[in-house]
Amino acid sequence: MKISTYTTIGFIVVFVALFVIFKPVITGSVVGLEEEKQEFEDAISILNASLASCDEQNEECSINVEKANADLQISEKKFQDLRVECANEKKEIREILEDVEEECEDYEDVIENAAHSICCKQKIDNMNINYYEIEDNKIKCLEEGDNELNCW
Repeated sequence: MKISTYTTIGFIVVFVALFVIFKPVITGSVVGLEEEKQEFEDAISILNASLASCDEQNEECSINVEKANADLQISEKKFQDLRVECANEKKEIREILEDVEEECEDYEDVIENAAHSICCKQKIDNMNINYYEIEDNKIKCLEEGDNELNCW
């Protein structure tokens, strides 16, 4: 039994020696793991802060997009209203132009009739009168000109 006591003491000595030799390695590994754990926790904190900032920016962007969409809809409505108004104005202008053309035609007819009446009476006194013109809003009977007179 003495051998087994020596063997047991030898194992204990070897175990204590190994423990003393490898304790820094074992303890260092645990300390190293603690440091890595702390580094990971710090990194997670930074990432969480960045995520919160991104969430705020995303919310702000969403609000800006909603405002821009609302502004776009308002602008599109105004644009459509202006297109309708412009179409109505064009129609009104066309109608006014048609009225002006009719008035001009009527005015030309009145001038021609008045010139015919006035100048044909003057042609009785002067047979060379064959034309008329409007000058200073007055009808002038002429022997030569651009507006031919037909009295017969």
